[in-house]
Parts: sequence; C-alpha cells; structure tokens
Amino acid sequence: MRRFGIIAVIASCLVLAVTADAGGSPHADALTAYQSADYERAMKLFRPLAEQGDPQAEYYVGRMYEKGQGVEKDNEQMALWYRRSAEKGYARAQYKLAVGYAFGLGGAEQDDAEAVKWLKRSAEGGYRRAQKTLARGYSEGRFGLPRDPRQAEYWNRKAARR
Repeated sequence: MRRFGIIAVIASCLVLAVTADAGGSPHADALTAYQSADYERAMKLFRPLAEQGDPQAEYYVGRMYEKGQGVEKDNEQMALWYRRSAEKGYARAQYKLAVGYAFGLGGAEQDDAEAVKWLKRSAEGGYRRAQKTLARGYSEGRFGLPRDPRQAEYWNRKAARR
C-alpha cells in the first residue's frame, strides 16, 4: 500500500511538471497543438502571435496557409506571412521564399536573383536544408549561380557540421 502511495505522489508531480511546462506560454501551446496536428487550435494560438510580429509564429501561419492546415490553402496569405517572417531573419521562412522564387511556386514569379538572395540568407542563418540546396546550386550551376566547386564544398561542410 505504501509503495502505491509513493508511486501516486511521483506520478502527480510528473503530471504537474509536464502541465506547467507545456502550458508555460502561448508559443509553447501553439507548437504543441501544431505538432499534435490540431491545426485549428494551432492557428488560433499562432495568429495573434504572428500579428504581434513573432517571426516563428509568422512562419507557422504561412505554413498552415501553404498546406491548408486548419485553414483553406491561400497562396497570398502564405506568401505574406513567409515574407514577414523572412524579413525578420527567420531562416526557415527565408528558405520557403527562396524555393518559391526558384520554381515559381505559390504565385511567385520565377526569379533566380530573388531565390539566391533568400537562399543565401537562410544558409547564412544556419538552416541546414538551405546550405545543402546552396551547395547543390553551386555544384550544378542552378538558380543562375556559376559552377563553383569551392563554394559547393564550403556549403556542404557547413551543412555537415550538425
């Protein structure tokens, strides 16, 4: 009986700790909702944060408009939120803009110069996927970049560091 009581107390403490940690901020709650595929709740929580200028929230709002998660797909809204986030230096949003410009996706005009500009910013911001894409761009001469084995190797090494 005593063992059961000790286990119950430990379990209660763990539940309280997890609840306090998970409910610690609207940002954490929004991420939890998003990761749980509760997209409507995630949007309700991310949207006010995005409207207040939080770059990560702006990215997730853009992503949900891109994927139609909790909202109807909307290329204009997607581009608006990705751009806001990217302009604040959020590397994942910068990568999304780069891809949009590189391939003319989401209503963006295909524009190699804009694609490279955002791809470089994202790669310099440490986003590994952008570093790999930039390395491939230099290796293959894509996106209007010159073939440059040194630059390709540089970005491949940066991407491999993680």
